[in-house]
Amino acid sequence: MYVSTKPGIPIPTKAHPSDVGFDVAIWSDVIIDPGDVVRLPTGLHCTPPAGTYLRLVERSKWALRGLNVAGGVIDPEYTGDIMVITSNLSKRPLEIKAGEKIA
Repeated sequence: MYVSTKPGIPIPTKAHPSDVGFDVAIWSDVIIDPGDVVRLPTGLHCTPPAGTYLRLVERSKWALRGLNVAGGVIDPEYTGDIMVITSNLSKRPLEIKAGEKIA
């Protein structure tokens, strides 16, 4: 799989060798108001092998706070910046800092 990042953006990592998924962070601070749907920039470009795809899902920490990730399928043909489409299902604003792992 090919992965590249904007300058200063870390490549996704696994917290533990046995993890099946990689942690993806955002690269700018954001506040998501209740009910809002926003695209969060990751600074990543990833190309999965032909016949496969990447999938973005929220981390449990953020799911418990009301963050939902939608439309997280990245096909091999997609060449743009990977954005995490999120919505705030809670009744309070969610503040996410640059570099925080959300997916």
